[in-house]
Amino acid sequence: MQLALDDAGLTARDVDVVYASANAARGLDCVEARALAALFGGSRTVITSIKGAIGESGMSGSAACAAALACGAAGRVPPIAGLAEPDPAASPLRLAKTAIDAPGPIVLVNSVASGGALFSVVLRATRDDGGRG
Repeated sequence: MQLALDDAGLTARDVDVVYASANAARGLDCVEARALAALFGGSRTVITSIKGAIGESGMSGSAACAAALACGAAGRVPPIAGLAEPDPAASPLRLAKTAIDAPGPIVLVNSVASGGALFSVVLRATRDDGGRG
């Protein structure tokens, strides 16, 4: 995540929303939650994940990027689908337990797979003003 922020010339404070890779796999979710807490704990950054809604697949990272841009254009952050009991490591994070207004356009998307493949990418969502702006 830090490398993606560095490449974008941004800091963690610049990120409005993170689309976590969280998929209810206890081991991976805990590792990701600790890493997210280290960068974004106690900040205004909203953390969400769509894997609970779309499932695990080789395309889930791409789907998260598409969702981040579409939801950013709509000005909304989707809730974390299926979140019942957050991992204790996520306690310092601002989790999207319900749909909320997007706090801004800068989004970081994580994709983590148990096989070792992972990436983080920073995107800027463009707000859809319905052709009025």
